[in-house]
Parts: sequence; C-alpha cells; structure tokens
Amino acid sequence: MKPRLLYVSPVIPFPTGNGRKMRSFFQLQFLRRFFHLTLLVVSIDNDDTKIKALQLENCCDSFFYVYGPRFTFLGKKTYNFLMRTTGGAIWRFLSSFFEFSVFEKASPERLVKLLGPVLEASFDFVQVFRFYMTPVAFALRQGGIKCPFFLDMDDFESETRLSIARLYRLNGMIFKSRIMHREAKAYFQAETEMLPFYDKIFTCSEMDGRKLEKRFSSLNLAVLPNTVAIPKKISNNPSQLVCSLFFVGTMDYFPNFDALNYFAEWILPELRKARGIRWKLEIVGMLPRRSWVEKFKKYPEMRFLGYVEDLSAKYSSAHAAIVPIRGGGGTRIKILEAFAHRVPVVSTTIGISGILAQNGVHAFIADDPVEFAGACVNIFLNSSLAKKIAQNAFELVSEKYNADNACSVLAPVNV
Repeated sequence: MKPRLLYVSPVIPFPTGNGRKMRSFFQLQFLRRFFHLTLLVVSIDNDDTKIKALQLENCCDSFFYVYGPRFTFLGKKTYNFLMRTTGGAIWRFLSSFFEFSVFEKASPERLVKLLGPVLEASFDFVQVFRFYMTPVAFALRQGGIKCPFFLDMDDFESETRLSIARLYRLNGMIFKSRIMHREAKAYFQAETEMLPFYDKIFTCSEMDGRKLEKRFSSLNLAVLPNTVAIPKKISNNPSQLVCSLFFVGTMDYFPNFDALNYFAEWILPELRKARGIRWKLEIVGMLPRRSWVEKFKKYPEMRFLGYVEDLSAKYSSAHAAIVPIRGGGGTRIKILEAFAHRVPVVSTTIGISGILAQNGVHAFIADDPVEFAGACVNIFLNSSLAKKIAQNAFELVSEKYNADNACSVLAPVNV
C-alpha cells in the first residue's frame, strides 16, 4: 500500500499559468506515483471547485478546498474595497503586521474547524507548498496530525521582499518600498520562528539553500528545482525579416512590470539604433492598471497579447526570449520554458539567478542596456550562434530541470 501524503497549497495546481501553479502541478504528477495523494487547497480566491476538481483528476486521489480564512481578520468586503481604492497599498501595510498571524489571531480554532474533513483522515507525510501556508501546517498539527511535515519554500519570502523593496526605491516609489521592507522584516522574523518546525525543507535552488544554511545550522535541506514539460514537437522558425522578441510574465507582479519599463526606457532606444533591423516585442500578460496601458502606448514595437493558453506557437516564431528582470526571487520558469522550446534567452543576472546557466553557453546575460540590446541583435544576425546557444540550453533543461530528474528528491526513499 502506498504511503499517504497530504499536499497543502495556496493555489489550484495547473500545467499553465503562473509559476506557483506550474511548480505544484508537476510535483503532484510525480508524487502520485509513490503516494496516495490528497490535495488541500487553502485559498483566498473563490475558484469554481467543481470545475477545478475535474482538472485535477490526473494529479491527486482526493481533493479538499478551503476558501477564505484570511478574510476572518479584515472581512472580504473590506479587503476588496482596500484593493480597489488603494491599489493594494493599505492591504500591504496591514499585512506587514498581520501576514503571519491572520490565521492565528482571527482564531486558530476557526481554521481547525474549516479543516475538519481533512483532519478526519490520517497521513504518513504532509508537504506544505510556500512558507506563508505555515499557519495551516500549525492548525493541522493542532488538529491531531502528528506525521512528519515538509516545506517547499519555492520562494525565499524575506529575501524576495527585500529585493522588491529595493526595486520600488529604484523607481522612486518610496512609500511602497518602505511597506515592502517592513514585510521583509516580518517574514524574516517569521522564518526564524517557524522554519525549525519542519522535518525537511526544499528550496528551488542551491543559492537559496546556501542562504538558509547561513541562518540555520540544523535544518534538513534539499534542492527541488523548478521543472517544465519538454515539448514533444519543437519548431523554431522565426522570420528572417523582423527580429522577434518574446516576454512572458504576470503583470501584477511588480518585477515584471519593472522589467518591461526598464526595457522600454533603456534597452529599446539601443535597439532602435541598430540600422536596417526591424524588430518587435510580443508580451504575454495583461496590464492591470490603466496608467500602465497608457504608458506603453508610446512604444509601438511592444505588443501585449493578454493571456495565451498555448505558448508553443509564440516560442516557435521568436528569435529570443528576454528576461530584463531587476528584482524578485525564486527561479523563473519562463526561462526554463524558453530553454525547452530551443529559444535563446537574453537575461539580466538577477533574472537568471538560481538556474545553472553559463553566460555565452546556455544564455546571454547582460545587466547593461547596451550589452542587452547587443545580445538581442547578435542572436538575430548570427543564426548559427543562436542555434548553438539554444541547443546547449535545451540539453541543460532536459538533464537538470525535467520533472522526473528534478522531482526525484521527492521519492519516498528521500523523504
């Protein structure tokens, strides 16, 4: 009989979408081979659970959905009002004080009650996806589940928020920078108090693991990289007439907006200097603010495609995927996807951090706008170099970041 594992997630796992959904989806597919798998989603999003449950048939044996425990502090209407009228600023300010205690201060007994049906079952292991779900782990333990608990950090929350705080300051957004810096301090304290609770902790990169080792001497750590599906059919035949660049990102995540803003203001002018070369940038993602929409209207070379279900066609027509990211954390699945589709990548150092890629071998890495633009032009003009880089990157992602190899750390013999 397979051991029983409870997987706790803040999002509905899915093979497409943002990085959290994709990371959890590929983990579940792997885990189900070795465990009788129960998925518990504790979310502030009111998803249609019946439809989503049907989509989860291939990655779990049973499924529980708990909606709204974070609203027990502010209330859903108050939360929506603050998000609508302040762009989230007041919510971020409040969450900097209550982020880690909303579950507990609202009432730990309330959360235990919400988890009632889950607590009626027994499990051999519990794996928690994302550190901020730790209050759920505490409630499960309080409710009587005494098995080992594992944590998939995925993102180093305090480090990521500190990086975004610097990014806000770089953009002159001092108030938001201070709020994010406060959140970083709160997360740092919460990590110090709560991480020792876990029997094993997975990080998405060796880099994050080393940072944790500096702070904690006794944590049981392992690296669980992000993974992508390797396409069965790969076609990369971009136009020879127009240099086609491609960017994928969730636009309500500020580092992605900053990346496009940085591209438009600093890299785009350098590309325009390349005589005789026509180019375009296609962007998958919706701009959430009207002011941002108006801002990018000044750049006709940049085209927003909105949500795209299947990115294969876009990758096949791209000369390069660009990642001009200047802040944030984790490892970026968008880079691994481009590698898997044999599309050359041009990235900043921060954008490609945590991925075992070498500059000039697997990707082009440039932090200077002139060098970044030059790498894009070089890929367009030198097709043999572009193919070599893309092939090296494909071999890297096939070896290090395919689901079977990367998720092997989750096999029962390792957990």
